[in-house]
Amino acid sequence: MVLEKFRALGTPLDEAAPSPAGNSGDPRTFRELVERNRRVWGAKTAYQQKSRGNWQRVSHDDVYRRSYEMAAGFTALGLEPGDRIALIAENGIEWALAYYGTVLAGCTSVPIYYELKPAEITGMIERTEARIVVVSAKVLPKLAEAGLASVETIVVIGEAKTAPESAPSSMSRRHRPDVMSISDVPARATPESRRKVAATAVEPDDIASIVFTSGTTGGSKGVMLTHRNFMANLRSIRLALAERERQ
Repeated sequence: MVLEKFRALGTPLDEAAPSPAGNSGDPRTFRELVERNRRVWGAKTAYQQKSRGNWQRVSHDDVYRRSYEMAAGFTALGLEPGDRIALIAENGIEWALAYYGTVLAGCTSVPIYYELKPAEITGMIERTEARIVVVSAKVLPKLAEAGLASVETIVVIGEAKTAPESAPSSMSRRHRPDVMSISDVPARATPESRRKVAATAVEPDDIASIVFTSGTTGGSKGVMLTHRNFMANLRSIRLALAERERQ
């Protein structure tokens, strides 16, 4: 996939909109955010991406449905709440859906900057003991010499070779995870995995992401960010935008 342009179309957190998320009406978790956006914004565009000259758009309804199917797919692959999924890819709709699918399943996303050196990427995967790695076809070769003992599945975004040829070469000698396309993950969802996702409690203080620092003054450190952290950022953005409109 040749990605030319990607935009996330913001949807303000309207205090007047109905929400089950506490007295303020603000969502407290990504799950509440996705559910609220579907209820309030529905068919309106959430993301749009230009690829090979054509715009691809997904609505908030689409984000809700596809994110939950992604979560059910990850669950069907054996992930449990609290497990980590590394996400190493360029900006795009699939990145967003993989992220939402991770946190809706009660798991923790580990977004890793795709321009890092192979040793830095594999080090972050190993330190977080990620069980699944979601990686773009462009970045996949950076994993070629990695052992990645914790990784059970590699999920590829974009056009890649067939699974046996796509797996990092060194893994054929040591630990060789399954390799599949991002489109195959929701296809793995089952009625049982969907029920499990629906029954999984996602709380504000659950860890949504482990984000690594740039490491400019020392070694890169993984910062644990909760759903509450992200929702507080959203509230701050809403308040800042409202203040600017009043000026």
